[in-house]
Amino acid sequence: MAPQGSISVAAAALVLLLALALQISVSSLSAAAVVVPPPPPDNCTRSCGKVAVPYPFGIGPGCYWPGFNLTCVDNTLLIGDGTLRVDHIWAHNSTVRVLRGGDIKVEEEANGTGAFGGGLRDDGPFTLSAYTNELVVTGCNVVATLVEQHTNLTRSGCASICTNSADSMQYPISHKACSFGKGCCQEEIISPFERMNFDARLKWFGQNRTVDEMWKTTRVFVAEKGWYDKQRLVLEEATEVPVQLDWVVEVAGEPAGRRPVPGDDCPSYVNRDVCKSRNSNCMPGRERGYSCSCYTGHDGNPYVAGDGGCNDVDECKRPEEYGCFGECTNLPGTFRCWCPRGTHGNHTVPGGCIKSATVPN
Repeated sequence: MAPQGSISVAAAALVLLLALALQISVSSLSAAAVVVPPPPPDNCTRSCGKVAVPYPFGIGPGCYWPGFNLTCVDNTLLIGDGTLRVDHIWAHNSTVRVLRGGDIKVEEEANGTGAFGGGLRDDGPFTLSAYTNELVVTGCNVVATLVEQHTNLTRSGCASICTNSADSMQYPISHKACSFGKGCCQEEIISPFERMNFDARLKWFGQNRTVDEMWKTTRVFVAEKGWYDKQRLVLEEATEVPVQLDWVVEVAGEPAGRRPVPGDDCPSYVNRDVCKSRNSNCMPGRERGYSCSCYTGHDGNPYVAGDGGCNDVDECKRPEEYGCFGECTNLPGTFRCWCPRGTHGNHTVPGGCIKSATVPN
């Protein structure tokens, strides 16, 4: 008879093998259940007007990942319900710039709320970018907050104050005029959104809202950082406002109840079937889906395999951007820069390498 300890070890080994087999089986079933669309055909339209349309976006059946269909009308690229115009798509960091018509319309009665609009689904692949947009408000004695509908969390807010209404009316929408008391304010979006839909909520705190509205019309903008700084617009003038959106790619047929956790590794089938470039990273979304990005020192489209994917950047050919004004050698994902032989100094600035003094023999 075998010693009792030997039986325990054998039993433990058997349990471990069974658990491993079960894990492999479940993993295989999960991967097998995942539904990935076939690669788009080569004849897909990849531009509309002056805007490139990289995958996963596309125009026409079979040319896009589900949820990323666009429409090209008279050389104008549209998304959602057709009221949002696509201005630029950055595949390498999963961002798109859209142009929406003017300010966010807010209900007139009471303290009112208004939504972003555009026809983008709340549970779709797009969310408002937190760090590239800002809240801009014009008006007298009014507080505006951006509140995400799904979580009811405040993502940004500011107060537009008029210390002298007559003076405030003279100022157009201009960052240079947007100081305390001038009837405008701007504030960063302090945390990422989990879903697309949000409200712009207003609350007036002046003595007479009617008078305040007469001095300066209340308007709320969510805009790409830098747009507001460049404007010289009177309040009544209509305009297209740029807004940046992040996106994630969702995979159909994933295990029920699975929720991506930021910071965790992506499943192997996502690395294989979504982030197809061999020089790309995968990152789980905040609530759902995955986003892909190129490795540092690479540029291109992480959602595409082969030459169309992420490729090494030759930093030596872009000295102004990467700060190399001496000798340069391009390396995979990086570069090496130094002052030429016979010179010394700072190779990161133009003219920084100066001729070395001749040392007498």
